[in-house]
Amino acid sequence: MTEKKIPDAWKRRRTRVDPPDLHEAITAAQCLTEEIDAQVEIASQLMGMSPELVRREVLKLSRLPPARSVPNPIATRGARPVVVEHRKRRIVQVNASKP
Repeated sequence: MTEKKIPDAWKRRRTRVDPPDLHEAITAAQCLTEEIDAQVEIASQLMGMSPELVRREVLKLSRLPPARSVPNPIATRGARPVVVEHRKRRIVQVNASKP
């Protein structure tokens, strides 16, 4: 049985990691807690910024009325969510010597 060869271009692929912008980090922090100090701490750790810079933005955004929930356009079309899992390859050993 021959094993399929993986193309060289596939071996060079890397996962791109984009850190959140400040607004996304603050929104995530607001979803986790209602305490302003905790929101500042969470958002500053996500962004790697000083808490003083983040505090001003958190206070600005906390004064705004909450945004209305916008329906997910993919979910409204009847599509199902996709979950990607990594599974280990199964190694099958064949016993070459038979009695």
